[in-house]
Amino acid sequence: MNIESNIALISINETLFIQLICFLIFMVIMNKIMFRPLNKVIDDRTSYLTEMNKEVIDTSQKLADITADLQKQELQVKTEAFRLQNDLLEDGSQTANQINKDAMSKIKEIRKKAELEAEAKITEARKSIKQDSEALAINVMEKVLNRRLAS
Repeated sequence: MNIESNIALISINETLFIQLICFLIFMVIMNKIMFRPLNKVIDDRTSYLTEMNKEVIDTSQKLADITADLQKQELQVKTEAFRLQNDLLEDGSQTANQINKDAMSKIKEIRKKAELEAEAKITEARKSIKQDSEALAINVMEKVLNRRLAS
């Protein structure tokens, strides 16, 4: 039995080479079993997230375009509505003016008819009053003179 006293922390002998070979075999196995699939999953997720970010940016741009189109359409619809409102107000105003003119002409016609009727009645009344006043005057003179007057 040989007792060796060795104070060095690392001794270079055949076990070091065996451990080195075992470590290299372990690294090859770990690379094949764990690191390659893990790296593949990481790459897949990275590409998926990149695609999703592109889709989000594209969708945001589409949303902005749609919003801008909707705002343009809304402005066009509002403009058209205001134009239609003004047209309706103008048509209503013209219709009201026409109705007012028609009413005024009818009033003038009715007034003329009423004036003509009044004029005719006044003329008739004057004739009637003239005849009545002549008869009354003759009657008064007959009574004052106490005799009959010839007409």
